[in-house]
Amino acid sequence: MQGIGYSRQLSATGGTPPYTWSVAGGTPPPGITLDPAAGRLFGTPQTTGTFTFRLRVTDANGLTADADVQITVAAGLTITACPQPTVSVGQPYLSPLFASGGQTPYRWSSSGTLPPGLRIDAENLTGTASTAGTFRFVLEVIDANTSVATRDCSIQVAGPLAISNTVLGSGNVGVAYAERLTASGGSEPYAWSTIAGALPPGLFLNSGTGQITGSPTSAGTFRFTARVTDAVGATRDAEIAITINSTFQIADCPSPAATVGQQYAAVLAGGGGQAPFVWTIGSGSLPTGLNLNGATGVITGLPTQAGSASFTLRASAAANTVATRSCSIQVAAAGLAVRTAGALPQAMVGIPYSTTLAADGGQGPYTWRVVDGALPAGVTLSTNGTITGTTDATGVYSITVQVTDANRAIANQLLQLTVSAAATPNVRFTGTTPIVAPAQQLFPSLELDATYPVEITGTLRLRFEPDPGLVDDPAVQFAAGSRTVNFTIPASSRTAVFTAAGNGLQTGTVAGSIRLDATLRGAGIDITPPSGLEQVMRIDRLAPRILELRAVRTATGAEVRITGFATTREITSATFRFIPAAGSSLRESEVTVQLTDAARQWFSDARST
Repeated sequence: MQGIGYSRQLSATGGTPPYTWSVAGGTPPPGITLDPAAGRLFGTPQTTGTFTFRLRVTDANGLTADADVQITVAAGLTITACPQPTVSVGQPYLSPLFASGGQTPYRWSSSGTLPPGLRIDAENLTGTASTAGTFRFVLEVIDANTSVATRDCSIQVAGPLAISNTVLGSGNVGVAYAERLTASGGSEPYAWSTIAGALPPGLFLNSGTGQITGSPTSAGTFRFTARVTDAVGATRDAEIAITINSTFQIADCPSPAATVGQQYAAVLAGGGGQAPFVWTIGSGSLPTGLNLNGATGVITGLPTQAGSASFTLRASAAANTVATRSCSIQVAAAGLAVRTAGALPQAMVGIPYSTTLAADGGQGPYTWRVVDGALPAGVTLSTNGTITGTTDATGVYSITVQVTDANRAIANQLLQLTVSAAATPNVRFTGTTPIVAPAQQLFPSLELDATYPVEITGTLRLRFEPDPGLVDDPAVQFAAGSRTVNFTIPASSRTAVFTAAGNGLQTGTVAGSIRLDATLRGAGIDITPPSGLEQVMRIDRLAPRILELRAVRTATGAEVRITGFATTREITSATFRFIPAAGSSLRESEVTVQLTDAARQWFSDARST
């Protein structure tokens, strides 16, 4: 096969050794060489094709014999293309897998992360994607000669097709209107249409852009069903309503009640006009401490004086339309109250936390304390109202805080602090490869993409799955003699630290798959990623391997002892060539010993593993 080492021993009978070999016609494949003394064709073929040539053998007396020989060099195994790179969530997917060269049939597999819902079925990648995202994986093909080819591939899974905005802005009769329908997910480009109801008279939908434009001619609320169709024919519908107003007016006055020292907020609204609105105070003034945002129509602030304030609101809309309204706000005197209420900002284990409580009314300065419940260990409330600290205890903590002002007035408030575990960084295996050699020691480990604020503890477990017809190999284990090993990842570190026994892993001598998986715990809870942590390593079916060859002289001859292994757990025969020492009268000879039955008997014995 092109690019793969080739070796073939030639043989002759009759005549008088030694023999000398030569090429009498034609040429061997480029890269293949004939050893004239040993009678061996060897090398690495460089060119594909069928090559015919004539071999000649000459004995010690000059006698010759010719034979025509043909060698076919097949192309090397390659994956010619990755699967179709795009698909949408919920869309059926089928992409053939293509390879060239090598010897069929092919066997396909992958490592890394296929999109959830997709799988390899024979020579196709098929299924229905269930999760959006970019998924990277290594595609692997093995031919009938166990040659392997890989290719890095990725698939972009778009989210499900959806209409993003189902609420459109209102318009005014006779005023130019422009809004746009948008979609997400699916496969662009999109096409837009209405399948029920109708747009307001005077408005039109652009099927290519989703833009709704025009000048409304009638007031009212108009409902219609919009449909978006993506490039692969998927559709989504949404009920849409557009309100067209007739005249511009200020909908209502702001909330009339406020309290000294307490935060005030009111949102103004206009009706019948075309946004954006510009808001001003036409006459009078707001209570001291309050301010109007002219662009947003929001009145906010902290009132500082009790009393009533009267004013005229003025709003300007598009097309130079203006509306006014007389309003007033009554500011009441303040009492002491805790402004902070309900749930406090969330805390994360191992990460410094800080938040400040606030009070309104009364007479400063304030003094704070916890009068019921307790904060998590490591977190405290200072007298100035600041909650700070670092904790490694997850949970929901309810406390009642009390604030006391300078006049000894008090106010209580029930608060809740939730402490959660930080998100687990991406975790990857190191020290592993998809294909591993037998009888080797690996040192698999785990590494985080980023540090974690508290110590992580975990267990690394291996499982061995022998090929069909083979048995489990107990030699596949960690150095401690088991198939699990514990580790820690110290706080603010990224690399796993294993127990004293270490993480050395013996690969054994049986063909099959070694599966590694890991579980993680941090702050007392399981933080293993939802998709799990797994790495698969393959021990291929290989030719028998000799580890030691030793000849021992006996009283009647010699005994040859061979030590080795076969990942297929079968050996059919062994051929021995005996070459006499120089000057002896012995002849070179070969002996082939059939080992099928002996090997079967040995490999069925527990001592063979």
